[in-house]
Amino acid sequence: MNRHFVTPANRSSERGAVLVSTLLILTLLVFVMASIAWLIVNRSSVIAIEQDQVALENLTVSGLELGVYRVMSLPIDRAVEGQDRAVLSQGQVDIVWRGENARMDLNTAPKNWIEGLIKAVGSPSDDADAVARDIVERRKETTAKKSPSSHTDRQGPFAHPAELLSVNGMSPALYHRLAPFITLYSSWPSIDPRIASETLLSHLPEMTPVRLQTLLSIHGKSKEAANSVLEGLGVERSMLAAERSLTTRFTLKVRLNNGLLRTSEIIAAIFPNDAEPYRILYWSSDPNDP
Repeated sequence: MNRHFVTPANRSSERGAVLVSTLLILTLLVFVMASIAWLIVNRSSVIAIEQDQVALENLTVSGLELGVYRVMSLPIDRAVEGQDRAVLSQGQVDIVWRGENARMDLNTAPKNWIEGLIKAVGSPSDDADAVARDIVERRKETTAKKSPSSHTDRQGPFAHPAELLSVNGMSPALYHRLAPFITLYSSWPSIDPRIASETLLSHLPEMTPVRLQTLLSIHGKSKEAANSVLEGLGVERSMLAAERSLTTRFTLKVRLNNGLLRTSEIIAAIFPNDAEPYRILYWSSDPNDP
């Protein structure tokens, strides 16, 4: 009869194998648990980010709608300009609004206006002439291809600010310097001097120090009073006019309760008597550190 003897060495070997197997299983369990924890933490982070983004969007839209309401509440003879603040459960939003005809519309402005502004922001005369000429030529070429009855044709060839970067000589640096004074979305070919910046007004053709001071004095005036001053200066309505623009630029600074901040710039066309009181023409948002 054969007998199997379990020696101390055999017992030690078996215990060692069991221990190694147990350690491997425990290591695997630790890895699996760590992976699950990592997934849970990252998913939670993603959910938190998504919730923050939704909150930022909601506050921005709420600020825009409050701004639209404020604009519609303004007396019809006053320029579109103002500011407000809304404090809601998720945070607060600061709103600044101004009629888009406070800026020079590059889709309608004459070449000498555009050239003068480009010179004003620091470009040499030759460069300013070339850029202004190309802007005018480009919009003529594009306009000729469009239907005369189309809304886009009425606004001109440039539909988005980024398109200006394709103009010969329009560098990102030049565009950045021009940006505070130009638009593509004004509903009027003229500029409203009641809300236009001093920099823009001072570099219009045939501007003198006396004329400039007179124009600056009509800030905040009614349409009738402002146009009376403009007529006294002999200014053509096609150049400067105290007219109310249909489009308004809103700057909205949103801050959540957790400190997250976002600044948005929105241009909206406002129709007070319409079922849909506003249409968004342009929206740009930039995140900022709190």
